[in-house]
Amino acid sequence: ARVLFYASHYFNDNIFMKMSRQMVENVMPYFTRSPSYFSGWASVYLLFKKGLEEIVLTGPQWKKMRKDFTGIYFPSVLFAGAKEKGSLSLFQNRFVKGENRVYVCRNSTCKQPVATVKEALKQLSGLSSPS
Repeated sequence: ARVLFYASHYFNDNIFMKMSRQMVENVMPYFTRSPSYFSGWASVYLLFKKGLEEIVLTGPQWKKMRKDFTGIYFPSVLFAGAKEKGSLSLFQNRFVKGENRVYVCRNSTCKQPVATVKEALKQLSGLSSPS
């Protein structure tokens, strides 16, 4: 269910999202009876409730920028990176030739692109969770 949830965002595929949601709904009745046995399922349920942040890295140094995020725990972040334009919707209109960009997004809505991981972390900490 978790892989399908992330794949639905990565590939912009509603079928994956529906499959993930159905899987979670199928086990929800068991959450309250034995919550400790369903913590993995509960974490996927929270992804549906909280939403997902996407960090999209573009440009020639995207791999280096990705390494700069290493060591920081991100419970609900999808990382995607590419050196050049690609066909995935995550990368559409996000390339400036020769420049590195970091896009911090929530549910496919992005803040202004920044050039450094430090700036991206500030944006990421500023994303508010829905109530």
